[in-house]
Amino acid sequence: MSVEMSTAENIGLIRLNKKPTNSLDLQMLNELYDCIREMEENMEIITVVLSSEIHGTFSSGLDLGNLYVTNDIKRTMDNIYNAVSTIYKIISSITTSKNIYIASIKGYSIGSAMSIALGCDIRIACHKTWFWLPDPQYGGLLAEGGLELLCKSIGISRTNMIALTNDRIDAKTAYEWGLIYQIVPVDIIDECALKLAKRLCQYSASTLSRTKKIINRELLTEFYSTQLNEILDSNELHERMNKYFMKMG
Repeated sequence: MSVEMSTAENIGLIRLNKKPTNSLDLQMLNELYDCIREMEENMEIITVVLSSEIHGTFSSGLDLGNLYVTNDIKRTMDNIYNAVSTIYKIISSITTSKNIYIASIKGYSIGSAMSIALGCDIRIACHKTWFWLPDPQYGGLLAEGGLELLCKSIGISRTNMIALTNDRIDAKTAYEWGLIYQIVPVDIIDECALKLAKRLCQYSASTLSRTKKIINRELLTEFYSTQLNEILDSNELHERMNKYFMKMG
């Protein structure tokens, strides 16, 4: 299993654990979605901590090497579409969940992994945490709601700085922009996330859930399937991936 799940009283624990970098393939994404749905069905759960078991990383984003099929454009594009649509289901499930989600981000969070982290209600980072949206570089598109979440979190201007330039955003900048709740040493980050989860569990679960529902009522509006299909139908993405994997291989 690439995703581990457990519970501790009123807290759900979901841990990404796919070496070496928690790259998101279809199997891992489906496992994560199933864990989120199971947490939702457990009426004892109030908070969920989403973290990584891999040192130095939250996730490197989509596993393009797994999704890419040599000399088969259709299968490659179908794989990418299915992965992106599953990520949208994951983010949508988190943002509409009765549970409060806390992301413990111990290292880099790239592309769609950043989108998943943005879907969580509270984010805790360490000093080595950084965020990166490389889609313009390889011709992809955050059609799963990540751009929408980012824009609503930090505004249009700052979203442009991240989404269009390929610049990496470090933990200090993310904190100053309000993307993360606090920065803590990496060796205690999961402990801090769990401590916060325990504190929230002492509050009214009904109030927490309804407060989240009001805050998130217009947070994620749609899966941008039309824009994604335009990207996939253009063949540019496949050509860029061909060049990249030919260079790598």
